[in-house]
Amino acid sequence: QCAPSWLKELFEHPEKGGEEAADVERTLEKRQKLLLLLEILAASLTYQAGMSLPGGFWQESKLGHVAGDPVLNDNYPRRYVAFFYRNATAFVASLGVIMLLVNRKLLATGIRSRALRVCVILDLVGLMGAFAAGSCRKVSTSIYVLVLTFAVLLCIALQVTLVLSETA
Repeated sequence: QCAPSWLKELFEHPEKGGEEAADVERTLEKRQKLLLLLEILAASLTYQAGMSLPGGFWQESKLGHVAGDPVLNDNYPRRYVAFFYRNATAFVASLGVIMLLVNRKLLATGIRSRALRVCVILDLVGLMGAFAAGSCRKVSTSIYVLVLTFAVLLCIALQVTLVLSETA
């Protein structure tokens, strides 16, 4: 009873029956549209984040810096690498989900498949990791962001577990 109704609807497996076949088709189409909308947003966000990195780029070649190089890479190389790989993971996972959802042959099975769920989870974790790596410079702020990221992941895991246990 703690889980939101939209999350329950997303994880319910509609049963195919005589008159309910049209309802099943509409439910699958709604799920496909919702996930497609979210993944297009995630792909756009990660693409833009990759094109305009946190901290920007060096404007001039001075003091050992080359114009056009990322500032984050020169000042915080580990954060840059973490941001780069997590953002790239989220981008590729978003594209994978979009490909699964756009293909009409995979629509019915794609929404229920584990590959789709794994891609969505990779996308979410990649987005949160890229945000954590690129959003802060101080250690104390980094700790707050990591704790917030962990809390969000824990909340999502608990909600999904609750919904799956109720539908089983």
